[in-house]
Amino acid sequence: TIFEILKKMDNNDEFKRRICNEAETLVKDFLPRKITEYDSLLQENDFNLVNIFEVKSSTIESLKDLDQSKENTLESGETNSSSKPERVFATNEYITRLVDRLKPEIITLLEAVGTLRMWVILLIPKIEDGNNFGVEVQEETLGELKTVEQELASNQEQIAGYFLSRAKVISQLCKRPGVQDYKRFVEEEDEKQFVSMRLMVAELRNACSSLHDLINKNIDKIKTPRNRNTMSSIY
Repeated sequence: TIFEILKKMDNNDEFKRRICNEAETLVKDFLPRKITEYDSLLQENDFNLVNIFEVKSSTIESLKDLDQSKENTLESGETNSSSKPERVFATNEYITRLVDRLKPEIITLLEAVGTLRMWVILLIPKIEDGNNFGVEVQEETLGELKTVEQELASNQEQIAGYFLSRAKVISQLCKRPGVQDYKRFVEEEDEKQFVSMRLMVAELRNACSSLHDLINKNIDKIKTPRNRNTMSSIY
């Protein structure tokens, strides 16, 4: 019915208004605030590269039970794995602390970028011949937003991959505690992840900065891709 059609149009208009309001708030307040927050986070002691030695200490602590288990096995002479009690090996607490701080930031920024993409999409006008420079700016902005979105998703996958690869090697260590390369791999993996986490913070800051700069410089063309005066002068 006409009433249902009008109701759907009203709901769609309300959605557009909400997205536009949220996006403009993100550009005006959220992005500048996050740039400052991420820059401050990089200066914090937890993310300082000098603390790589603390990461190594945390790795050694997490493998302590493995070393103890190896000693007990040698002393008792047990070789049957079925007779051994289930052992629990800790994660690297230092790395886990950084992950717990950074993951919510990645998710928050992902949601913000999704809102900004929807905002630009809603502002794209219908296809017409000529005077499409503003539309090209919108498309370039969408491309940049998509790139940031992919990088954030990649960061999430990288974090999950770190825990999986670490778990696989530790499980091998349980079976072959005498293979020192496994132990060294865990140490190297933890150090690499620490450096990666610091780089992620820098990437978050840089992404917010580049998006804020790009959108602010082109805000008029993004919001009004076709100048009405130019269009009227054509006819």
